[in-house]
Amino acid sequence: MKLQHWFDNQKADWAHFDEYIIIRSGGKNYVTPSMKAKIVAYDSLTVAEDMIVDALNIGIMCVNNNTAEDIIEKAILDFCGKYGLLGFMTSLPTTPEFWEDETVHIPKNPILRPAKMPVKEYVDMFFPPEKEELMNQKAKTMQWFLGDLLGNEPPIGIGERETYALQMKFKGMSFAQRKTFQRGYAEPYYWLYEQFRDWANMLCAVRFYFDERDETMRELSRRAMFAFGGIGPHYRVIFDVEDDDKPKIKWDFHSLLQTIQVILSFALTDEAQPLRICKECSKVYYAQDPRSQFCTHDCKNRYNVRKSRNNKQERDNSDE
Repeated sequence: MKLQHWFDNQKADWAHFDEYIIIRSGGKNYVTPSMKAKIVAYDSLTVAEDMIVDALNIGIMCVNNNTAEDIIEKAILDFCGKYGLLGFMTSLPTTPEFWEDETVHIPKNPILRPAKMPVKEYVDMFFPPEKEELMNQKAKTMQWFLGDLLGNEPPIGIGERETYALQMKFKGMSFAQRKTFQRGYAEPYYWLYEQFRDWANMLCAVRFYFDERDETMRELSRRAMFAFGGIGPHYRVIFDVEDDDKPKIKWDFHSLLQTIQVILSFALTDEAQPLRICKECSKVYYAQDPRSQFCTHDCKNRYNVRKSRNNKQERDNSDE
């Protein structure tokens, strides 16, 4: 069964810019939309299969120390250009509805040290001053409206019509969630790197758990699985006006990270184990056939040719 079929008659509206870049700020690299990027709204559940496979393959590259850094950077930027940033700003706190509070509470997580900090100090972590300066320069010619970070809500698009359409589509979201769709929003590159790597490690823990004979290693895998999770998303039943008023379950994910976590949880607990690692190229793929061991026919053919040659070489050596 295709992963998308698990989410038939369900939807989860999200948005992303179509181009992202890396900027340097405060000694850190950040991933952020480019100044010319356009914002695109989409249903994240319709691309669930591709999104999970892309995320896991980036994670595999991060785990393998032999992958060049520029290749990983390009893969992360391409991922963001297809699906968006992960939304750490709303996924890390105890609640995404933190904007009206005085402080933000950050519980234990693999990315940021648990803490309690003022809201503005926390939000400033995701709006680097270098990006704001670029936007201010561009605003002189494009007449963008740039509101205060903690003041009136700025538009999330470029033109008025685009902004209004997106605001209507995401009007049920919290103010903090809509801020993650701002052009000035950015996330530390290393956080993205670490998150992709954690997802790949989780897949490997599940895939190789039953092949592991060392009970200590099996216990480590069990602990890793137990720690995999987070704050559950809200949902409601709607009549989808964009699809002939069909009744659907609408998920209100507070971040793309949460969306991926939920989809990956479904895939990891599927008895058919549809997420596989190709025996030839080591890429992650979604298997339609439970007997599948290769992501493509080309990989299968290369593997079989090499295996045949190796077997022939062994026979020749044994005859000498």
